[in-house]
Amino acid sequence: MLRVFLLLPGRTTTHKIEAEDLAVAVLGFRSGALGSIIGTSAVCSAREGIRALVHGQKGTVVTANDRLERWEFGDSAEGPELKVIPKTPLGDMIDSIENDRKPFVDGTEGRKSLEIVLALYESARTGETVKLPVPSRQPASLTGI
Repeated sequence: MLRVFLLLPGRTTTHKIEAEDLAVAVLGFRSGALGSIIGTSAVCSAREGIRALVHGQKGTVVTANDRLERWEFGDSAEGPELKVIPKTPLGDMIDSIENDRKPFVDGTEGRKSLEIVLALYESARTGETVKLPVPSRQPASLTGI
């Protein structure tokens, strides 16, 4: 990943709460590909829950509530055999210790996600695109956004 930008409307769109109810992030990758993350509590989607959609030139994957809904690559609409992934990082860590295996997401991979989230907070605070990797510095403040 090369750069990130987070847009917050600066107000709630549908709720009277003290936090944003809509955020849109744009992720720019070295390859030129773009990704987006949309987080909101401003839509009526309780039935759909948490969804992840990945679309590319060669295929599409859609998950909802930790279940594979769609897997299409070329002529194949059949998804791979998937292991059941624990719903929480803590559950995975406990299972990895009990079964003497590596966790699905180790500390190195987890740190990458944290860096993206902190860069998004920095983007929201400054209104600017933030380039990755972020130079070493004090931890970003999560207040004042």
